[in-house]
Amino acid sequence: MRCKKEEFVKDAIFHIYNHSVDEINLFNERDDYLYFFQKLKDNYSSEELAIYGYCLMPNHFHFCIKQKSDRPIYDVFNRFIISYTLHFNAKLKRKGKVFANKLQHKKIKYFGDSDNYKKYVEKFDENEIEEYLYSKT
Repeated sequence: MRCKKEEFVKDAIFHIYNHSVDEINLFNERDDYLYFFQKLKDNYSSEELAIYGYCLMPNHFHFCIKQKSDRPIYDVFNRFIISYTLHFNAKLKRKGKVFANKLQHKKIKYFGDSDNYKKYVEKFDENEIEEYLYSKT
């Protein structure tokens, strides 16, 4: 179930995810993963949120994120998702939506809950992002 806007408060932790429309691949080559991360990094600062883990699959993604400021995480994601969608459609010379649904999010009530998401996310160091472009199984 998606979170209510009032749940997006400072120090809250969320499982953020979304899936492509019609099972299309969101990431067709290595540069697509890099572009996706660059767009994310362009839209937030380390004072606003902390990324604890992530998993990028060809047709969907998962993030475990702590909101560190009053700026809601959905605002960060919505801005960069729009940017990635425009890039994706231009690159593939297509039109229309890329994601099947609105951004999906679940609040993690206490950080111990994040263990439930370990099958979806891999911890990473933002400085070593190239080592973690693909999901590890």
